[in-house]
Amino acid sequence: MCVAIAGQVGHVTGEGIERRAVVTVGQVQREVSLALLPEAAAGDWVIFQSGFALRTVAPEEVEEWNALIEGS
Repeated sequence: MCVAIAGQVGHVTGEGIERRAVVTVGQVQREVSLALLPEAAAGDWVIFQSGFALRTVAPEEVEEWNALIEGS
């Protein structure tokens, strides 16, 4: 089973479908594609899965999202 995770967008590179970002989750950083989420910018919180950012979320939602993940 794949689980989507919330993380904060850091450095963004590329343009169009080649846009990528370093996303921080706790102490871990992952590189993810922003091809499906062109409006994402540094500092935004995103939900990502399988290397793709799927949607932006408000910081308040991140706490709820993480609680759901940790509770399962």
